[in-house]
Amino acid sequence: METFINDIKHRDAKLLCGYLETLSYQESVEFVDEVVRAAGVHRRTFFNWKYMCCRIPLWAKEIMENIAGRTIFSPTINFQTDYDNDRVAAEV
Repeated sequence: METFINDIKHRDAKLLCGYLETLSYQESVEFVDEVVRAAGVHRRTFFNWKYMCCRIPLWAKEIMENIAGRTIFSPTINFQTDYDNDRVAAEV
């Protein structure tokens, strides 16, 4: 079955929201601040990712997981391109 960009962005946003729900309000604010600072993006961009306006790039997912200190996005869900498929398969 072919995965469409729309499916990917909805799945990623759902996982991101699921992680944010595990945090207190203050922890969530601090997480967003750290991601925005580390990724060099505007807060608006972060919330575009959160509310499914656009796909979360792989590099941004890695930044979020580094800041969170845990896996947010399953490696099996990071398949965005053939290159990403090869990279994830090599890491496993």
